Amino acid sequence: MKVLPLIILVFALVSCKNKLVNEEELDVIQTVLLSMRAELPPPPKSDSLTNKEGKEKSESIYFSYSIDSTFSNHRFGNQKINNLFSPYGSDRFSPKDTMGVEMIQLIKSIDKIGSDFPLDDKWLSEVANRMNHMTTNIETSRIVETQVSFSRVAFSENEKIAALVVTIRRGKLNGATIIYLLESVSDEWLITHTKTISKA
Repeated sequence: MKVLPLIILVFALVSCKNKLVNEEELDVIQTVLLSMRAELPPPPKSDSLTNKEGKEKSESIYFSYSIDSTFSNHRFGNQKINNLFSPYGSDRFSPKDTMGVEMIQLIKSIDKIGSDFPLDDKWLSEVANRMNHMTTNIETSRIVETQVSFSRVAFSENEKIAALVVTIRRGKLNGATIIYLLESVSDEWLITHTKTISKA
């Protein structure tokens, strides 16, 4: 009789470690993905080239997104997370908000969630279509390639707060790893805070 609780406990731990991806987790990821359209640099206002006839041709930027179909295996381990986070949408000079111990623990709990689950192909395609941010077709253009990968999403006990780590790569020497915090308000996920933990 004493063995049964131990078996249940072990099963519960394994279930938590290999938690399947659910709709709520996909909603959080989609919210962050769609926010990235505004975060990418806009096309330059006066970027132009001269053709053979001496006429100027404006240059457009094509944003090319590559979303990893598997979760990144981000691990904080013993890494200390500074508890000062930027309110979403604020600039680097704006005051930071201090996160409590429980919020830091929630972020670190990402380590305990299994990352060996792929994102649903159909869902990925739908979100990728919504991420289409190409400018008008003209003769000259250059491509900004962006690769995005996500950790699993950690939820608070009441499932009103979510945390995840996003890695963005725009070339070998241009990228960042960012912690996103979100809150569920009226059944909609809103980004509340971010923190860049590495940048190249």
